[in-house]
Amino acid sequence: METIIKLRYVIHRIAVWFVENTLPSRKKRYVAWLHTLPYLGVGEVAAKAPLYGEDVDREDMLRYVNQYLNLCAYLVADGYGIENSLFRTRIRVPGEYDSYDTSLPEDIYPEAGIRVSQAFRRYIRDHVKVDIKGVDETNGHIFTVTDDATGKENEVITIGKPVHIKGIGLKILHDDIQTHIDKVGLWFIPNGGMRIDYKSTFVIINETHTIAAIVPEDLVPDTDYYIELVTQSSVRGIGLLLREVRRMRTDHIFMAKS
Repeated sequence: METIIKLRYVIHRIAVWFVENTLPSRKKRYVAWLHTLPYLGVGEVAAKAPLYGEDVDREDMLRYVNQYLNLCAYLVADGYGIENSLFRTRIRVPGEYDSYDTSLPEDIYPEAGIRVSQAFRRYIRDHVKVDIKGVDETNGHIFTVTDDATGKENEVITIGKPVHIKGIGLKILHDDIQTHIDKVGLWFIPNGGMRIDYKSTFVIINETHTIAAIVPEDLVPDTDYYIELVTQSSVRGIGLLLREVRRMRTDHIFMAKS
């Protein structure tokens, strides 16, 4: 908990825009959408240490943090729970069973659940201030991705089966310029490692608030993917084309299941 205590006097400011709420269960017209910065890996965090007043060698931090996380993963797999200033995690076994069952079903595996720690939730509540910038009408956003085969939202995708995407400014359009045609579409991008991006060749529904498409057959099972939608459509006007493509990438990653 030392890091949280050390930073207790810091006030953070984040920029938030209102975007149209297109979800069926909506109670108000807009939702708040954070202007996010990129995800940072361990090495990138270590490189920023001097900027945040941490007197530590980058290589030392990188080595020790990786050693800590690897050991945490090993201990969780052994059945221990891990708790630190940011998160709590422990392994669990999903499903329901009869007393005579002797093994898990073929498609059921132990899972590790991760929750934000109480200390970090309290720190965010007390030290992050929101600057509301107004209504964003120029950028599209992906809100939810639902896997039809499992019914799960923002979690998994099933290879060869449909997914339904909800958001704003989603309609996939392009002009007749080949460089734009090559870029536009619904893409499935591996999270690290492989650099082969996969494009859905079967879009079932193509609307400004809803996209339904088939997950490509050649995705690798048990691999994490981002989903990125690339289009030339304008957020403001249906059927209007931009001069260049715009991109929307999911904040979540999705485990591909066969």
